[in-house]
Amino acid sequence: MVEILCPHCEEEIELDDDASGEFACPYCDGEFEWGVDDELDSVMNDVDAGIIVNQPGQQNIQIQANGETNTIAIVAIVFAALALMGALGGAWIPFFGLCNLLFVIPAVILAYMSRLKIQHLEGHKDAGMVKAGWIISLVSLVLTLLPQLFWLVFIFVFAETGDVVADGWFDCGNGESIPDAWVNDGEWDCSNGADEN
Repeated sequence: MVEILCPHCEEEIELDDDASGEFACPYCDGEFEWGVDDELDSVMNDVDAGIIVNQPGQQNIQIQANGETNTIAIVAIVFAALALMGALGGAWIPFFGLCNLLFVIPAVILAYMSRLKIQHLEGHKDAGMVKAGWIISLVSLVLTLLPQLFWLVFIFVFAETGDVVADGWFDCGNGESIPDAWVNDGEWDCSNGADEN
């Protein structure tokens, strides 16, 4: 007897050693072929055993049979979800956004690693989870970087600050000076409003 996993529901099915043809799974009624193409069966057996598979035009790829892509994808989703929550804080406080990169960068790396592991296997059972991890990590990366870029532009381009100059005068930063007593009095005395910032 040969024990195989149903390609649809992953349940174990027992078949005769010399069985070949099309079968229906007793658990999910999904149809599958067994023993029809000996080369395909040997490749799938090698994949299940974690043996290296040689494909034309590609380098040797080690395929793990222990659910490693599933674990990597789950960790990527967790890191990306934490990064998404941190991106909200990073939009208001720049320091949080920089700290959020500690979650975003590992999330993107892990999602990319899990994506590489299954990209050559069509219909892999973890494909949806890996794709979700990849999308969430990219969204969290974008949502983390955009506020940081905004803050950099705001600080270096739009923030004009003035200084108190000697003899009680305030420098507006645009060539104007006003008396120090007019600073923070509720009215814009500088044309750029620097006295009220």
